[in-house]
This record gives sequence, C-alpha cells and structure tokens, in this order.
Amino acid sequence: MKRVAVLCVGVLLLALVPALVSAQGWLPGLPSFGGMLGGRASCGESLAPGLGPLIFYVGWQPPERFRFGANGDPPVGGIAGIGQKYKLQGIWLGLQESCRASDWLGFMATGWYFIPSNTMSEEVYNRGILGTRNWDTSTQWWFVDGAFLLGGCSGLSAIVGLRFDYSNTQFSNNNPFATFALGHVGDEATVNSQGWIPLLGTQYAYTSSTTNLTFRAVGFPTLLGNVKYTENVGGAGGAQFSGTYNNGYFLEFFAEYSRMFGPGGVGLFARWNMTHGTSNSDFSVDGLGSSGFDLGLNRTAWTLGASATLSFNTPW
Repeated sequence: MKRVAVLCVGVLLLALVPALVSAQGWLPGLPSFGGMLGGRASCGESLAPGLGPLIFYVGWQPPERFRFGANGDPPVGGIAGIGQKYKLQGIWLGLQESCRASDWLGFMATGWYFIPSNTMSEEVYNRGILGTRNWDTSTQWWFVDGAFLLGGCSGLSAIVGLRFDYSNTQFSNNNPFATFALGHVGDEATVNSQGWIPLLGTQYAYTSSTTNLTFRAVGFPTLLGNVKYTENVGGAGGAQFSGTYNNGYFLEFFAEYSRMFGPGGVGLFARWNMTHGTSNSDFSVDGLGSSGFDLGLNRTAWTLGASATLSFNTPW
C-alpha cells in the first residue's frame, strides 16, 4: 500500500509543474491554470485581494473500519501483540474560508469536527491465542488544514499545506465474559493520535457566476506526530505504548459541486481519505518489564454530504 501511496503522490507532484509555470508566466504558451480561492467570480472578471466565500459542510460517514495494533518480541507478561478494531460512523461538520493575495496566490483554511455514533470494539491478544474481549468506544476526532493554492480562478492549481489531525478513543465496559482470562470488568483503555500531515497535491476547478465544480487530491508518503496507547489489565497493572510516527502515508480525494443563488449557494460534496502510520517504541506492563514493539494505525473514511456557501466579497 505504501508503494501505491508514493506513486499517487508522485503523480500529484508532476501535476504541480504546469500550475507553477503558468502562475509565474514563465511559458506564456501554456493554457491558464488556477485554483478556486476568493469570490465566486467568473474567469473573465478581475479578482481583487480579499476574503472568499464562507462554506459550511454537513456530511455522513458510513461505517468504516479503524485498526490499531502493536506486536513485538520478546513478549511482556505473556503479551506479544495487542490489536483493537472497530467501526467509525457519524456526522462531520466542516467550515472553510479562503483569501487571495493576488491573481495567482491564495490561502485556504478548513476545520472539521466528527460527531460519532459510537460502536463496539474487539480487542485481540496474540492474534487470538491469548484471548479476546469487547469494549464500548467513545471517540473524539477533528482536524484543521492550512494550504496555499498557486493559480488563478479555473483549471489546475498547486496545493502546498499542512494538516493537524487529532483522534482519541476511550474504551470502557469491557465484556467480562470474553475469552481473555486476565480481563477485569473495571478495565479501561485509550488510544490517542496526534498527526502532522504535510499536504502536497493539485486541484481542478471550474468557476462561474452560477456554478462551481472542484476536484482536489492531496497526499504525502509519511506521517508525522505521536501515538499513545494505555490499558488496564486485571483491574490493576497498566500496559502502555508511546512513540512518534516514523513512517506511513496519507491520501485524500475531495469533490464538490455547488450552485450559486445571489450571495449564497448550496451544493454536494464527497471525500475519501486513507491514513496509515507506524511507530517503534517500548511496550511496557507495570511490574513485568518492557520490550520493543512495532505499532500500526490504519484508518479509511468516506464522507458524503451537502454544503452551503455565503459570499461576503470583502476586500482587504
């Protein structure tokens, strides 16, 4: 999968070249490439520097599998591997604002917050040999983006930015009748991930006074940040893994279609993203020692929904 992600990012980077060249005017024979930042103006109009439209998003994420696992050798307290797998589904709320510095340079900021419909997680020890148990989950997930777009008003543009992605899942009310003999009804667990994701990619936009169509693709062949997992075992001693991401990948596709009605508009959007992160650090169990473990986090998500646009046309 990593090779696929690297290949996709390579394709995105190749798409940046004509956008940069056209934006700088180095090869005037090339067609005009650009992005969709700033007001909802047609390409024939001059776009003065200022704030672009404010866009509100509401979307539904159908059930998607989230996987977290750590494995190592030698085992610690008989544990050579721990894995949590559960489904994430719920409603996404998003907000986007943009501004232009010139005809070919703009900035876009977005923020998204997830309202989950919490589900049950299955935890597996030593690939099921040591046993399993189920947990109730409570998830918090949000992310914010900041990105520069190099281009004009329609066509292709280059994207260079950064995303901060935060997710936290609390595990509680584990099943006391599961096959994990060391489990206790009062046990709890937590997985926390804070990822810094560079965003490199491209965007194609068609923009007119009444219609807007956008396709966007961004990605990066590694994941930065940190991850921490803690768990109580047998109502007492705690197991813990904490480390920084040292590898992984991220890929996201976004599409939106909207119709404008005076200063506002409505539309539809779709988003798909895939995140994979790995880390190497010590896995420890209180009173039983520690051992080097490899951790992996995998998350894939679809979101489908509607957007509402409010254009202020505000100059600097």
